[in-house]
Amino acid sequence: MAKVKHSYTTYEPLSLIPATGWQVVYASRDESDKEKGVVFAHASPLVAFALSRATIKSVYHDGTTRAEDDGNYVVGYDAADTTIELVAEIANSIGYLAPGESIPEWLEQQAREHVEKQAKKG
Repeated sequence: MAKVKHSYTTYEPLSLIPATGWQVVYASRDESDKEKGVVFAHASPLVAFALSRATIKSVYHDGTTRAEDDGNYVVGYDAADTTIELVAEIANSIGYLAPGESIPEWLEQQAREHVEKQAKKG
């Protein structure tokens, strides 16, 4: 079989539910200070969550393609700009913020979970 040139995942929404109060968290870099390149987190409102069927599509160097079912996932839809976007396709999205949760609380929880996971590996 030929080598994979590139792969990508598509999501087919099966059902939508409102995401009232939920936000998506993004990591961005402050480019005003090129030396430090400070990374910061900010949030944007979600409009919906969708139960979606994921399909991995692979394109091979010989021009052939293959689609493989990757199961069902719950994914969010962001309404930050003038269009609604699938969060899974936005490169700098890093997670979801529950209603009433603050970014500092969320980041602390993520850091704690990361440390615990690393400790279990060690």
